Amino acid sequence: MLNPYASYAGNRDPKTILRETAAQLAALAKKIGPQGLNRKPAPNKWSAREILCHLADVETVFAFRLRQTLAEPHHVIQPFDQDSWARHPALQSLASAINSLHCEAAENAIRIRNPYRAPR
Repeated sequence: MLNPYASYAGNRDPKTILRETAAQLAALAKKIGPQGLNRKPAPNKWSAREILCHLADVETVFAFRLRQTLAEPHHVIQPFDQDSWARHPALQSLASAINSLHCEAAENAIRIRNPYRAPR
């Protein structure tokens, strides 16, 4: 399987998912409130706030990887250590994380709809 997460999308268009996710996450964050966002379900598990910050990080990483893939022939995607990045969740407020997620997802959707590939 090329994409192990594809089954989670069901029949939904991935471009629609990219476009709608940030707003859905913002609505969920508002619904569970600050106390719910900061509650950890178990020791060594991430809170909802940490997960939202992680999703913003991942969208940023995806944005960079997408740009590289479109611009560079034979680009090799570099890994990142999500746990290391997550050790500093206080560096990003929830509002900042959701804004970042929204902006990066919107940019990514544009690049996916209209990919410019550098001459190879």
